[in-house]
Amino acid sequence: MSGPLVLYTVFHANLDFSALPDADVPLVLERCYWPLLRIADEDRLPIGLELPVRTLERIAREDPEWMKALGALAERGLVEVVGSGLAQVAGPLVPAGVNRANLTLGRDAYARLLGAPPSTWFVHEQTFSRGVGALYGEIGAERLVVEWNNPATHRPELRALRRAPARLALGGGVAGPALLWNDSALFQKLQRFAHGLAPLAEYADFVLRGGLLACAYGGDLEIFDYRPGHPEPAGAERGVEMARVREALLAVARDPRAAFALPRDAAAGLAEGPLVELAAPADPIPCKKQPRYNPTRWAVSGRDAIGLNTRCHRLQRAFVAARFLGAAHDGAHEAGAWRELVSLWRSDLRTRATEEKLTDFHERAGRLGAALRERIAAATPPLPPGADALLVNASDAAWDGEIAEIEMRFPPGRLAAGAVRALPESALADAAAQLEVRERHRDGSVRSARLV
Repeated sequence: MSGPLVLYTVFHANLDFSALPDADVPLVLERCYWPLLRIADEDRLPIGLELPVRTLERIAREDPEWMKALGALAERGLVEVVGSGLAQVAGPLVPAGVNRANLTLGRDAYARLLGAPPSTWFVHEQTFSRGVGALYGEIGAERLVVEWNNPATHRPELRALRRAPARLALGGGVAGPALLWNDSALFQKLQRFAHGLAPLAEYADFVLRGGLLACAYGGDLEIFDYRPGHPEPAGAERGVEMARVREALLAVARDPRAAFALPRDAAAGLAEGPLVELAAPADPIPCKKQPRYNPTRWAVSGRDAIGLNTRCHRLQRAFVAARFLGAAHDGAHEAGAWRELVSLWRSDLRTRATEEKLTDFHERAGRLGAALRERIAAATPPLPPGADALLVNASDAAWDGEIAEIEMRFPPGRLAAGAVRALPESALADAAAQLEVRERHRDGSVRSARLV
């Protein structure tokens, strides 16, 4: 006879939430964060809670007692902190170096704040790509929480695994972290019940359909008894919606067909399951929930998202260039620069961000850009006689000979003509590069040029 269906939760908590004003943070802690800990404490219900490091650090400043309660519940085995990273970032849209820094800085900060790094990690925005998956293997993640619904749409072999274990294939037959499926169809039913839009049976019946293990909730925490940018829900001051969340979880927990566990224990005693891939040719970047949640959401849909992304790419290239030139720095300074760059890549700045969040972005980006320019200027070698500009490969990898185009612009009167010289000259044959003058100023000097 098979055992009960094992249920786990991964509540996504994020105080960087795009539409959440700073002034409302204490309210969100009181209405959303504290009630969740009380469910674990008073009802002895194991809870998985995913928080970026920035959120943990904000709570430590705003409400140290909450952090103490979290630690006590973790010691009792009633709460598991699921890893996210330093900040929530839409990984497939971000340079690999920034993603790597986000995860490694996050791992180290969790160890500092909680005593140990998480063993279970939650894919940011539930948006996945093959390159992102490999990075979780690098940081030693044992388990990865990722949505099942959209990957299974394009990979038929995943459909039978909706409530079963599996392991991420990293390529070449290499096994990555174990997969814990998040189910957006399921967790949206709990949201509908909590918001008073559906009966409890709709959620409970769906959860208790059988299988080996399932995520009883894997969505946002800040949507219960709080609506950023919208009228306050009825009964929010009394905690009506969080009370419904508790009611739903306890109703399922009392059913003999199910048993709750922390995410790290959910698959204990079960076979590992097959190696699977999540990306598919028809959907190389599987995302979450409905079709409107896709990579373009963070690429172009927010206020000047293209401008923000462009600025971040330029900062990242400047950072790599400073390192390439050997700009003087210490470890703490470099970690601080990476931290700033990761924070500027936050996905919540690219949707419905508040004015204060966007203002903070531009102030921080300006300070980081100025600091990087100073480092580059101090480390740039003197130009040889007759040289006018120095171009640096701002990639993490050495140039492999692939054809590249570099667009350049010059102020009036600076350059009448140009030629390319490599340092050392043996690094690039004369015939391997071509400089094309595209435009000239009224005085005949070069306005723009293309180096191929």
